Amino acid sequence: MNTQFEYSDRVTFASIKAAFGTGGYDDEPPLLEELGISFQDIKKKALVVLYPFRRYDKENMGNPDLVGPILFCLIFGSILLLSGKNYFGYLYGVSASGSIGIHLIFNLMSEAQLEPSNTCSILGYCLLPIVVLSAIIFFLHLNGYFSIIVCILCLIWSTITATRMFITSLSMKDQVILVAYPIALFYSCFALMAM
Repeated sequence: MNTQFEYSDRVTFASIKAAFGTGGYDDEPPLLEELGISFQDIKKKALVVLYPFRRYDKENMGNPDLVGPILFCLIFGSILLLSGKNYFGYLYGVSASGSIGIHLIFNLMSEAQLEPSNTCSILGYCLLPIVVLSAIIFFLHLNGYFSIIVCILCLIWSTITATRMFITSLSMKDQVILVAYPIALFYSCFALMAM
């Protein structure tokens, strides 16, 4: 009777160790894979944004995820916080209202429909040049005309990249200016926060 009690204690301890330990169960997928987070996909999508004149295909963005955009927004907000600007509420408000507005406008303009998660994913990944802008301004302490020139270049970079992605996703090659205008307004709000 005593040996069976010890055996059940060992089984319980082994199951507890497997559940809370780093090994896990044998048939259990890793947590990031189970949550749908792939850092390889985030890297691939960020590289698409960092090279704006490379050919863009619909397959480049793959399935829309919001982990990368949330990560970029947190980095952007953290850099702004280090420079003394607590703009997390503004980031959330501009991101949410701008994404909803752009989604509605583009779905009304095109025959192809885009999911809201795709719109948020494209807008969030194309925020990366503005994050680079805020890092440049914070770490190099830029002021004056040079910071304005860098701001305009990063704003153009974000706008061109997002416009190309939306035009490819929605097949709106004849409406480039109509697509670029609301996107430029959207990213100019973030550029003004960075300045």
